This record gives sequence, C-alpha cells and structure tokens, in this order.
Amino acid sequence: PHTPGVPLLFSGNLIAEYRLQARQVANNTEILDIVLSGTQKSLVLNALQPNTQYSFIIQARVDGAEWGLWAKPTNMTTMPRLDLCVDTVGENYMRLKWWRDMPDIYELMEK
Repeated sequence: PHTPGVPLLFSGNLIAEYRLQARQVANNTEILDIVLSGTQKSLVLNALQPNTQYSFIIQARVDGAEWGLWAKPTNMTTMPRLDLCVDTVGENYMRLKWWRDMPDIYELMEK
C-alpha cells in the first residue's frame, strides 16, 4: 500500500505530474483538464451539477518522460438536490419537511 504524502515511484523515477480530466457524461462536456503535482493525491471538485454523472480519468508522467497510459475511467453520479415542502401551516407556525431521493448507487454504498 502507498503511504499518503510520499511520492510514488515509476520504474525507479519519481512521478513528476498527474493529468486529471473530468467530463459530464450526458453531454460529453469536458469540465476539467488539469495538471497536478506528483505529490498531490486528491482533489475536491466544487460547483458540480446535482444528480449528474461524471467520468474521471488520470495519467502520470515521470521527469523527462512522456505521459503514461490513461487509467481506467471512473464514473460517479452526484447526489440529487434536497426536496422541501410545507407539511403543516397553523396560525403561528409552519412545519417544513425535507428529504433526498437517493439513486440506487448511494443505497449500495451505505451497506
């Protein structure tokens, strides 16, 4: 297993950079194409669309070499938005209810 924060070796050389690409699957729109440091092992993507499937691929490059092969694509769907409704209205109160309908993939992840 790899120790986080320790650079990975490839054929005896340190990985210099990673190239990460992301696409929105439904319309095949590229949303990200970024080169990251060889020591970076994670990235938080913000401002994604809810209930939308994305595909991610990554490749590595060692100093002085060409880019390696692309890793197998990873697909994931963001969670749907919360639903909100007014459940009960009184003279001096309101009760709100909210929920999120979860796609099957998230139900499988919770088990």
